[in-house]
Amino acid sequence: MKTFAVHIMQRMRLSWAIKPKRCVSTFNKHFKMLKGEVDTQNHQFVKGLQHSSTLKQLIQSILSKVRSGGGEKAIHRHTVVNKKIFVRERIKMLFDQDCEYMEIGALAGLSMNYGDVPAAGVVLGIGKIHGKWGIVAANDGTVKGGSMFPITVAKMLRAQRLAFQNFLPTIYLVDSGGGFLIYQAELFPDQDHGGRIFRNEAILSSRGILKIAVVCGPCTAGGAYCPTMTQEAIIVKGIGTLYLGGPPLVKAAIQEEITEEDLGGADLHCRLSGCLDYYAENEEEALSICRDIFLTLNTENIQIDKSYSEPVFSVEELAGIAGQKFITKNDLYKILARLLDGSMFQEFKEKYGSNLITGFGNIHGYLVGILANCGPVSSADALKGSHFIQLCSLREIPLIFLQNFYTQDFPESGLEKGLILKDRANMIASHVCATVPKITINIGGSVGDHDFVMCGWSFEPNFLFSWPSAHTHSNYLSHMEAKNSKDEGKKATDPFLQSTSAFYRSANMLQDGIIFPEDTRQVLGTCLEVACIGYRRSRTEKVQTTHAVLRM
Repeated sequence: MKTFAVHIMQRMRLSWAIKPKRCVSTFNKHFKMLKGEVDTQNHQFVKGLQHSSTLKQLIQSILSKVRSGGGEKAIHRHTVVNKKIFVRERIKMLFDQDCEYMEIGALAGLSMNYGDVPAAGVVLGIGKIHGKWGIVAANDGTVKGGSMFPITVAKMLRAQRLAFQNFLPTIYLVDSGGGFLIYQAELFPDQDHGGRIFRNEAILSSRGILKIAVVCGPCTAGGAYCPTMTQEAIIVKGIGTLYLGGPPLVKAAIQEEITEEDLGGADLHCRLSGCLDYYAENEEEALSICRDIFLTLNTENIQIDKSYSEPVFSVEELAGIAGQKFITKNDLYKILARLLDGSMFQEFKEKYGSNLITGFGNIHGYLVGILANCGPVSSADALKGSHFIQLCSLREIPLIFLQNFYTQDFPESGLEKGLILKDRANMIASHVCATVPKITINIGGSVGDHDFVMCGWSFEPNFLFSWPSAHTHSNYLSHMEAKNSKDEGKKATDPFLQSTSAFYRSANMLQDGIIFPEDTRQVLGTCLEVACIGYRRSRTEKVQTTHAVLRM
């Protein structure tokens, strides 16, 4: 009887855990509807719309070049001569046909001091496979032969952090010549360099997060550890190879001539070494096997209630607001009216703290807590923010931070400075210790310690994106950098060289990317679904093993 009673109690606890109140899809029609009307003929709005349009055209032009990888010649060699599938086509074939994947770090690798590395040489996407969310990191063999640069390592580490935070099954499509050895001092020795990738693989596996590798090209040197540390690995006959040193190195070392296939081909590793698990005749079969592995996860697809109302006001009008020189507090309400379901918002402490808006709303059915600042966060703002964050954490409500800071504040008295520091520190501690999903959008600016207070990149939000015109740190700093630059003219006109711009941060993987204002609601909806499902699974799926899956 005791055993039976324990069993019933465990089932009751499991039932409660599977259907928690956290991250539930509940549209509250009782919230107050925001006043979101904008005068589309207003001079500032028209000028802002023009500015946003110019930035959008620039970004679309850059993305077009990025998506062509290493260029026409490299793609011809890759697809025609080597008979491989282009990396972006591989990803499309892997994800469900009705799922458009969300790309992370598309602008990474541009204007590096070692030249352009489109998409950092690895395409990173989040999408669904058989209805389950997963993340794919795919080497682009047309970019420097798939070699890894320091920015490539940074992007791979971001992929693993996303997998860890959001409990995402991870797939590596390996087609890489290994590290670009000229920069090996920046690739290997430090804790956040290349070796960290393999450490993270073991940690992810021990947490019960699926990892799959598809070897559809060379997998050389240290990169050879990537598929051998995954839980399951596939190799494509003829084009997939895995070895520490290739035939030229063998020839130089021991004077032996050997083919790539004999040294580390599909037959060797599937039949003899046991390093890899599945033998695929071609890439199509390999990707099909990878999709089928998702069916063995033994987890149910979490159904999301899609019954929600669209905003009353047009999201297309966000471009006109975003392009303005400053986004005011009144503008923030107009932005929220275009992001929230039904344009409904329940504001918290409306009359306390004038520069921080806090409150509850729904996005794609998910109840969320919003924090949006318009200028410096005062002591009262920080106290309100801390209170609100702790409420959301207690109730398991995900947090959305809208960063919007455009001027520096200098308190007059030492007492005021001390109070602000103390209260901002409390707000920082509150969001750091909150275990709920956190998503940050830099819509106007994030300067100095306000990047800390409003959950910036250092504090590991689940996702962080910027609007095109948003900046980070101080405009004064940007001015001084340009003034002291030997090439002041180029730095003043090239956004990738301005360390405060969203372009620079995206290129250096200091955020997940730039999004257009009118796409913000859709991006938030996708991020919420991914993060909330991961949050629920991480709390309900108890992994029995405390070690990685090892190849015996």
